[in-house]
Parts: sequence; structure tokens; C-alpha cells
Amino acid sequence: MSQAEAGRGFGQLDRVARLGDIRRTATQTGNEILFRGVQTSVRIKAVSQKRRENRVILENGEIVIQCGPASRTTPARSLENWLRQQARLEIGQKLAIITARPKRQPHRIYVMDQRTKWGNCSRKHNLSFNWRLIMAKPEVLNYIVIHEAARLVEPYHSSKFWLLIRSHCPRFEDTKNWLHANSPRLLAPNKA
Repeated sequence: MSQAEAGRGFGQLDRVARLGDIRRTATQTGNEILFRGVQTSVRIKAVSQKRRENRVILENGEIVIQCGPASRTTPARSLENWLRQQARLEIGQKLAIITARPKRQPHRIYVMDQRTKWGNCSRKHNLSFNWRLIMAKPEVLNYIVIHEAARLVEPYHSSKFWLLIRSHCPRFEDTKNWLHANSPRLLAPNKA
């Protein structure tokens, strides 16, 4: 599903200009991002251990970026990497459940920084997903995974396709509306 389909009303150039905002969020104290649909504080914490890498944890409902003095990775990059990892785990879990029923497995699964789509199913049955879906409500991530997995069974947006979607996600219209309304917040989280 393309972001244009889900978030009509704000142009491609605006969207591309906002892609770097997640990195800027991580470098400013007191910022918040959406994480699983909830406004979540992001805090940077210097640690005294001589760690080579930063570490990101979810602690008391807050995302904490623990920065070691020897780390070469910026806090922003550490946050993005952690969010990507969380997205990959969640998408993988959802796909394992969803693709077990129709017994149609994707060839490969990618979690990427797509500029115009939330998800895609290629002709080779490769599924790709935008890592920013981890910022959306769990129902939204679930819907996009269902949408793309359904294309393994029914590749076109036919009435059979939408019946398949509805069987897994009866309130998918509400989810699409949420995604439409909140796309700018997912793409530019510190502007929310």
C-alpha cells in the first residue's frame, strides 16, 4: 500500500523533506516520537562504561538511548536502528501467523526506508515494509502485513482480495483512516 493511498493530501516533496526528522528527534532532549501508536519520550543518557556501541532500551514507557563515550554511532542512528529492529521482529511475528493459514510463504522479507509505500508485494513474492510502521498503532502494522500477505494469494485488488482482507481485519477501513490521518506524524515524528 502506498503512502499516497493512505495519506493523500501531502505531497511527495514534503514527505521526502521530512524523512530525516527521526534522526533530528534523537539528538534533542525532551522529544517524543510515536512508538506502537503511543507518544513516547526519547531520552539520551550518557553512561560511564567504555562501551563501543550505543544501546537503546524501553524503560518505564520511555525510549532511552544509552551512549557510551567510545561509541562512533550517533544517538539518532542508534534510535533508527533500534526502531528498524523492532519493526522487523513485529512484522516477522505477524507474517508467521498470517501466512500459516493460506500456506503461501513470501520468498524474502525486507524492512526498508521506503519513500512512497508502507508495504509492497513483488511479482517474485518478496514482501517489503516501511520500518516506520513500528511507530503506528499495532492494528495499522497488522493491517499492512495482512494487506501485503493477501497479495501472495490474490495479487490484484479485486473483490476477492478485499474479502480476504476483511476476513482477517474486519475494521480495516478504520485502520486506513488512522494511517491517512497520522502519516505526517509517522514521517516527521518530532513535528507531532
